[in-house]
Amino acid sequence: YETLSYTWGDESERRDIMVNLKRQPITASLECALQQLRLRDKDRRLWIDSMCIDQDDDAERQHLVQLMRRIYQGATHVLVWLGPSEDQSDPA
Repeated sequence: YETLSYTWGDESERRDIMVNLKRQPITASLECALQQLRLRDKDRRLWIDSMCIDQDDDAERQHLVQLMRRIYQGATHVLVWLGPSEDQSDPA
């Protein structure tokens, strides 16, 4: 698996995606990241904190936040998404 660290963005800008035939609300920022990071020719397994941790379950969130170091260390790659390019940001 790979992990994705990203800027959550505006929480009021929600989108729905389908994951395992279930509707999953995500931020517009995450939707953009997923579109940009998608591999056209093969599947990609991503661990994304806002999707893999039940944000409404305080006990689960506290437990998994403590494990995030291990989760990130165990990943084959750590991807970072800061948002779409703008204002000549590509050279950075």
